[in-house]
Amino acid sequence: MTGMDVQASIVMVCRVALGVVFLVAAVAKLSDLPAFAAGVRDYRILSEGQDRLVGSTLPFVEAAVGIVLILGVAVPLAALVAAILLAGFTLAVGVNLLRGREIRCNCFGMATTATAGVATVVRNALLLALSASTVVTGLRLSSGHWTGAWESARALPRSFEQLVLVIALVAWCVALLHLAEATVDGHLRSSRLAAAFRRTT
Repeated sequence: MTGMDVQASIVMVCRVALGVVFLVAAVAKLSDLPAFAAGVRDYRILSEGQDRLVGSTLPFVEAAVGIVLILGVAVPLAALVAAILLAGFTLAVGVNLLRGREIRCNCFGMATTATAGVATVVRNALLLALSASTVVTGLRLSSGHWTGAWESARALPRSFEQLVLVIALVAWCVALLHLAEATVDGHLRSSRLAAAFRRTT
């Protein structure tokens, strides 16, 4: 396997993992669009008109980004859009953390009740790093063309064994993201409980 093949395989896993995350998030939001729009307003960052625009269009943008990444079309551009969205999500959570507000993440629609916190920022930072690496490597493989795709044989698995390997690696990446978020969240909860216990003794 050549160095170019290795890079193509790495990008394949990264883009499919990102695509799955964005597509799942989009489907969850679209399952209850009014509730998601209310969640956007709860962040208290955008104006009323901007809230409505983001609440009604963001899930469709996420779905489009997810599908394009999974299919391997215009990967550098799709990964750049994903990075911009993730940077915006992280900024929104960070602003509310600085305000001392506890709000629901709403990252996967209102189906999830997780509170946005440091763990959310860590997860988004990991996804942002994944997006950035996909942009850089994708541009290298597509000879600097943002909307171009490299050889179609490299865009999708070329055998059943490779398909199984890609699925396994994508599942591992997604599980690792959840593990990192859960670890940070658990550590923060333990710290809060320890601090509360010290105050009561």
